[in-house]
Amino acid sequence: MQVNRRSPGMERAGRAASARNRAPRLAPLLAAALLAGCGARGVPAGADLEVRRGTACGPEVPADSLPAPAELLDVARLDALLAPLRPAEPDSPRVVLLSLSYEEDGTNVRRDVVQHSVEPPQADTVQELVFAALRTMPERDTAWGARLRIDLSRAGGYAVEPRVYCPPRARNRQLQEEMRQYLSSGVRYRRGRRERTLLVEVDVAPAGYASDARIVRGGGQGSTLERSVRDFVRAFTFDPAVLDGVPVPGRLTIAVRIQG
Repeated sequence: MQVNRRSPGMERAGRAASARNRAPRLAPLLAAALLAGCGARGVPAGADLEVRRGTACGPEVPADSLPAPAELLDVARLDALLAPLRPAEPDSPRVVLLSLSYEEDGTNVRRDVVQHSVEPPQADTVQELVFAALRTMPERDTAWGARLRIDLSRAGGYAVEPRVYCPPRARNRQLQEEMRQYLSSGVRYRRGRRERTLLVEVDVAPAGYASDARIVRGGGQGSTLERSVRDFVRAFTFDPAVLDGVPVPGRLTIAVRIQG
């Protein structure tokens, strides 16, 4: 009987191939997962599956955390400045909505017209007059902002409102739909193969690229798997977070399924 002997090199190659077959199927399954198994709903690190923020836009902060109009403005001065723009007779609502941004030291660094129901030149004039009536704000620990709603009707009036924040999201709608249907990140089996779902937290830059990514559930921190996931996610682009129409850094969590 003839015996086929394998050289040491052939044995090493066979063991390497066997190990590759046993390793988690990362790249192809990540590709499939990111095209059909992720989503744009954010989940905070340490939480189970409580949604941090949905894909819909919403208030940046609670309304009661913002200053009152009289704290933000010299109301009497602004009333006098806006008087020539107010109609003599009652008319339809005439509103200008401004977005104001402040640094930590209380310096106003942005005043943009977000919405208006008057002619554009008049809205620009209101923006300039508001700047002349803004008060110096006290220092805070972080930068902040608010919306200022100005009623230009004869009755007049001012309201301070939260800015509107829109979280980042995956540009592929199928990714968003899959995350809505996502129920658990536990280990399960599909077609006889062990399957895991990783929750990957992605930092999205204002330009729409993934600036960083980390596994927050389902994999070891700093593992080879996490590095592979990070490199793979960085190949995708996202719609960035938007704060009152301006792209800002944001964060979202996606679900990635792997087998092995």
